[in-house]
Amino acid sequence: MNKAVLIILGHPDSSSFCGAAAEALREAAEGAGAGAEILNLYAEGFDPVLTSEEAARRFSFDTAVQKHQQLIQNAELVAWVHPDWWGAPPGIVKGWLDRVLQPGFAFSFEEDFSGRIRRMPLLKGKKAITVISSDADATEPVPAADMWQKRVFHYCGFGPAEVLVLPETRSTDYSKRTEFLAACAETLTRLLDTGNDTDGAAS
Repeated sequence: MNKAVLIILGHPDSSSFCGAAAEALREAAEGAGAGAEILNLYAEGFDPVLTSEEAARRFSFDTAVQKHQQLIQNAELVAWVHPDWWGAPPGIVKGWLDRVLQPGFAFSFEEDFSGRIRRMPLLKGKKAITVISSDADATEPVPAADMWQKRVFHYCGFGPAEVLVLPETRSTDYSKRTEFLAACAETLTRLLDTGNDTDGAAS
């Protein structure tokens, strides 16, 4: 059975460089013999608002959320592509994380023999990559990268998992952007060829 790659695009303009990066990931996946699908959150009109009712029941009746969760379950590798806005992903991506990577689906809390509550990652065995386009130069920290590595990937058990920050994207020329797209493709191909990290540690 072919490997499955799910690519989640979080940019309002599909013709943006983020859109090109998502396409580069898709082409690399298909070139590696994997099936690939791009979820364009803005084009789908994904609702990022987590309501109090949905948060309380830890389950969504929204068919879009259920569909996305099933696609994650079926995927060997999940990729996200988004710009760096104010040091964070766009609100639609953050809302997607809130609604789709829910407790009971992406992680849970269980009591051990000593009575201590421990977090249990539920998405172990799935690889991940996040591509972030940024106006910051290569020397500046990008807080969103830390969020993905130390929160999302570690918390849910993704591994191996990497964050690829593309600095000064707005001011780069065609040659540099071509290098960036090649780096996206190379990283995804390498991760697909890498064995699963059962401990879910992000790199």
